Amino acid sequence: MTLIEVIVALVLLSIVIVSHALLTLRFGQHQRTASLGAYRTAALTSAASKFTSIPYDSLPGRVGCQTFSVQPFAYQQCVTVTDVSSTQRT
Repeated sequence: MTLIEVIVALVLLSIVIVSHALLTLRFGQHQRTASLGAYRTAALTSAASKFTSIPYDSLPGRVGCQTFSVQPFAYQQCVTVTDVSSTQRT
């Protein structure tokens, strides 16, 4: 093998390695985005099941904001209760 062939082979190898690194980085970013979506869905499901299990008369006691700092998905949950009529709250 001549020196030119070795240099060409190294250049081709470096191009392949850099391309693989970029694909791996992009794949990691997509996985991070997907996992945040799963955390968001879990938080919404938890909030929905919590409020479903609360008695109707206890809803005004849940008014306010609560901060959850569980990593990697920290969020703030605020609850307001509006009396539409004597039998309906939103």
